[in-house]
Amino acid sequence: MSIKENVESLFGDAYEYLKRSIDGYKLLLVENLSLMLGDMLCGIVVFVLLLVAFFLVMAAMVVLLAPYTGVAMALLIAAFITLLLALLLYAMRVRLFVNSAVKHLCRLLFGVCNDEE
Repeated sequence: MSIKENVESLFGDAYEYLKRSIDGYKLLLVENLSLMLGDMLCGIVVFVLLLVAFFLVMAAMVVLLAPYTGVAMALLIAAFITLLLALLLYAMRVRLFVNSAVKHLCRLLFGVCNDEE
């Protein structure tokens, strides 16, 4: 084998290695994106189900309270409870949603996440 053939073989092998590395990164990206989209879809489904359950509980509370307080007062009580819950969730939004979402994405994408709080 001549030097020219060795250099051509070396460049060919380097090109194949680079091509396979790019393919590996593409597969890793597709895997991570599919996991993220699956988690987001699952989160949306859970959120919608919890929202429907909350509204059903509020409707049941209105139906149960209406004979004792009147429909208008029962609706006002349900609105007040909903407002209090919304304010509580707003006050705790960073702790409940942002921090946990960042930790989950960190674990998903990098495999490791420091739990320093």
